Amino acid sequence: LRDDTLLLFGDDLFIANKKWLSDFCGIYKKKIGRPFWCTGRSNHITDEVCAMLKDSGCRQMMMSVESGDDYIRNKVMMRNISRETMIRSFEICDKYGINTLATCIVGLPFETPEMIENSIETVAKLKSVNSYGINIFYPYKGTQLRKICEEKGFMPKAIDDDFVERKGSILDLPDLSKDLIV
Repeated sequence: LRDDTLLLFGDDLFIANKKWLSDFCGIYKKKIGRPFWCTGRSNHITDEVCAMLKDSGCRQMMMSVESGDDYIRNKVMMRNISRETMIRSFEICDKYGINTLATCIVGLPFETPEMIENSIETVAKLKSVNSYGINIFYPYKGTQLRKICEEKGFMPKAIDDDFVERKGSILDLPDLSKDLIV
């Protein structure tokens, strides 16, 4: 591997258990000692977590904002992450010199163009963000959001076999046209 190759730990719960993370970071630093990036959730970010990550070689963290709109993030997506917690998590990463990749999802049930603008404005204000990602919502089978989409009539009768998820929306939303989501 090249010296600048970052290993990726892509589990959203990678940082959730502080005891496990502490053990992992100590072993990783001692036995592997390579720079890495990981994923995490805003509600798991603390000074203690970021200090461990930075010390063991973490250079970047991907955190999904999900939506900058509080209603979409907490009522529709049921993430229960306050705006303050989300903003603070990026500030803590910035404090420890951990770059962040902030991702959002657009085209969610009940979303409006104004809510998408709110997401864009929220992400633009976050500290330590050096990269952004936007995903288009797809209602996966077996999820609560898929059930809501079916119950509300947002799902098409048939899904085109050529449809590529996250490249466009399949939903027929009353307040958001597919053309605005692309």
